[in-house]
Amino acid sequence: MSPDPALLPAARGHAPERVARGRGLALRSTVLIAVARNIAAKLVDAVGQPFALRDGARVSIGASVGVVSSHGLPGQLAVLLRRADAAMYEAKKDGKSQYRIAFPA
Repeated sequence: MSPDPALLPAARGHAPERVARGRGLALRSTVLIAVARNIAAKLVDAVGQPFALRDGARVSIGASVGVVSSHGLPGQLAVLLRRADAAMYEAKKDGKSQYRIAFPA
């Protein structure tokens, strides 16, 4: 499931390819690190907003996000997803509702 494009106004015009699979988010290197940080921060914030259940109870959840950029190399999806997962687990280790970026090796 990709993030809602309405949450990503800074990414418009960059046409990044996004791959999300519940854990981790892989972004092509055409998206600047500053934009990736902005997207990750907005995603963590949006998910963390309290909401009401049908019975009126208010609940909130959190998200740990891992972001990795590629150099546009084909056939690297599995590697990118592993690196995004590793970044996400670093975020989890550092506390709730965090994001971490795995920089290119």
